[in-house]
Amino acid sequence: MLAKLLGEAIKNLFEANFELKQFRGLVEWFEGGKTLLTGDRMPTADYVKKLNELPALKNAAMKFMDRPDLQPIRAKAESALLASVAEFILEGMHVQNRLNKSAKAGETTYRR
Repeated sequence: MLAKLLGEAIKNLFEANFELKQFRGLVEWFEGGKTLLTGDRMPTADYVKKLNELPALKNAAMKFMDRPDLQPIRAKAESALLASVAEFILEGMHVQNRLNKSAKAGETTYRR
């Protein structure tokens, strides 16, 4: 029940802030057989480095981070915020049935 409510909340927030068509390149990247590992144990620097391979994801996350309400967080922890927003987008793509996800032991893998 809680997972379903969380999924609906993510879907609503994703739809309010993004358009699926802007992530066509991201979906194509995954359709090429690539995967993306995320999780609590991944160092932020590694996460940000990986985002350089996914410009559609990184650019959308950076644009989202321009919101005035996020500026205090961005000023203190920009890399961590970037990783969090990117993961929110990935989760949004998952609840929109554009990406598959598997979670295990604090790690999440996104794929197509």
